[in-house]
Amino acid sequence: MFTPLKTKRSRRIVQLPPFALERIRRHRREQLKRRTALGPRWHDPLDELGRPVPLVCDRGDGFLVYPDSFTSAFKRLAREAGMHPDTRLHDVRHAVATELGRRGVHPVIVSAVLGHASPAFTIAVYQHVWEEGPSEAARALEAALGPIPRWQSVGTRGSAGPRRPRPEHEIAGQERGAGRTRTSDRRIMRPSTRKNGPDKPTAQA
Repeated sequence: MFTPLKTKRSRRIVQLPPFALERIRRHRREQLKRRTALGPRWHDPLDELGRPVPLVCDRGDGFLVYPDSFTSAFKRLAREAGMHPDTRLHDVRHAVATELGRRGVHPVIVSAVLGHASPAFTIAVYQHVWEEGPSEAARALEAALGPIPRWQSVGTRGSAGPRRPRPEHEIAGQERGAGRTRTSDRRIMRPSTRKNGPDKPTAQA
């Protein structure tokens, strides 16, 4: 027996990751083979108007899977996967929401995925997830804008380590890094635009 959905947002389109889509397509092919083999013994459940409702998940002959059967099957699979024995099927939904929040997915999008009545409800339930955001933002800023080692040039952060220039390539009063020059002498910080060059005095009138 089918019952009405809880909220207006319960009926929604959910975009699945590729690995899940591939698994559902494989399941659909297996389901069609079973339907063909069973013939008239295949039983689609009926809605309130007596119309058949093809199901994605059936018990093997087209008919719906009872909730208790889902629970028993999940506990068996969770045990085989090494999960905590107290893990419930509904905990998987919470785990998905928590992981989306930790990865920076906006609460409005998470709310739409879960089918919550409003984003405010999602934030209230998973507030602890988005409270981790400020510390994550601080770490991201530290990685992007934190102090750079003396011999490390911009754009090389995260490499094996800074490299000192070879002695024969050094100039007195000048430090060279990958792709740029550091010096306290402002006369050689940038190339001169004078035609006679920086070391040749110009003729006096």
